[in-house]
Amino acid sequence: MKKLWLALPLLLSACSPVPVEQAPEVEAIDYYEQTVDWEACGDYQCAEIIAPLDWQFPEFAAINLSLLKLENPNSEEVLFLNPGGPGVSANQWMRDRGANIATPEIIEAFDLVTFDPRGVGESTAVSCEDDELKDRLLYGQPESVAQSEALIDDYIQDCIDNSGAILEYVGTRNTARDMDLIRSIMQLPKVNFLGYSYGTELAATYLALFPNRVGRFVLDGAVDPSISPRQATINQLIGFDEAFENYLQDCVSGSCPLGNDAQEAKQTVAELFESIAEKPIAVGSRELTGAGLVTGIIAALYQQAAWPILTQAFENVLAGDGARMLFLADFYNEREEDGNYRGNLIDANIAINCADGRLSSDESEVEQLNQQLADLSDVFGESWQDGHLMCADWPGAPPEESLDFRQATDATPLVIGTTGDPATPYSQAVSLSELLQGALLLTFEGEGHTIYGQGVECIDGQVNEYLLTGTLPQKLVC
Repeated sequence: MKKLWLALPLLLSACSPVPVEQAPEVEAIDYYEQTVDWEACGDYQCAEIIAPLDWQFPEFAAINLSLLKLENPNSEEVLFLNPGGPGVSANQWMRDRGANIATPEIIEAFDLVTFDPRGVGESTAVSCEDDELKDRLLYGQPESVAQSEALIDDYIQDCIDNSGAILEYVGTRNTARDMDLIRSIMQLPKVNFLGYSYGTELAATYLALFPNRVGRFVLDGAVDPSISPRQATINQLIGFDEAFENYLQDCVSGSCPLGNDAQEAKQTVAELFESIAEKPIAVGSRELTGAGLVTGIIAALYQQAAWPILTQAFENVLAGDGARMLFLADFYNEREEDGNYRGNLIDANIAINCADGRLSSDESEVEQLNQQLADLSDVFGESWQDGHLMCADWPGAPPEESLDFRQATDATPLVIGTTGDPATPYSQAVSLSELLQGALLLTFEGEGHTIYGQGVECIDGQVNEYLLTGTLPQKLVC
């Protein structure tokens, strides 16, 4: 879900977010002397620890980190998991998936541990509370760059007013340091890790900072953290455009409401965008705008199983009914029927993205990138433009120094790439496997975002064996 454009498409505990100002005084605290006090919470074990707000100045203030464990009484081995985002609550993700959080072989062999990264969910969280403002940000249709800038300024101020100091300290490097703190106080010599999508960026960052503490790492749906925000934007646009082309080919092979061939179907979609831009489709008290349309389309491209739902949504839209397409967009944005947003996915996603890197605001570079994006995709190019606006005035600044992702370790990270992955294009799996010393690339030839745990034996069996015994895959293309 690594995007920074206005439409921003993507993916119950006793512990609740604690504002920074309520966190403990930390003058004399040695964070590494903490213990993890696990307590039963339903089918899981819950715990909270504290971490420095600012790892460069740990005496300044503390934040809370919320941990969740699916305990295996027959094993002392620990596997950390992260579902991606950035901004997805790992704890809620594990609760939602329950016994499907991993393959049975892995559940039977490990204690499975998640933690909500700083800024996310049940940890000290970014909070932007004006849901009506968020609706305008995600579903609105600004008529000019000036209107977009004014809307973003209002949103940023809402985040500043409600988040406190955490807003500037949610970058991935700080989260990687938090994970090593958890490793240390859990008395683990190394970290075993299963990360999806953005979780692969967290894994690569951890490897760069703590190369001697890397155990068995599985990185599925790989992000290449060494590329620029500009190149990441381009890569992702290409990924979604190719996924949409594949969807259209599949659609027109049967009864497709968009047309009889891919070119006709693409023209129909272009006309839909033009029509909705001029007159959004009423959906009850709401509207399906161009932003809602593009988000709905992208939501369905994450998994091939959702393609029939997208086809039905297109059929409905062509008949003047935007409800199904708006549902897809709401699902992606985690917007509930009552207008509230589940968790803080959108807010944390924006904050973490802006903390990690920003597109240039130089006028000539913006113009050049906008034109390049428009040329790359007739369908999505316009939606990807002016991505620099979201982070231009965000508090704080990304790190100036680069990390060395080529650190030598005695581990063999396993990178998994899906050839038709729209959100984290396969090219990034290739480049990440080349970037990380000793890494091995496992390729799945198919559609969708990430693949492990979805019942493909060639993938699941080999990854299970790697996590259980360290045995590397022998069949590298599935």
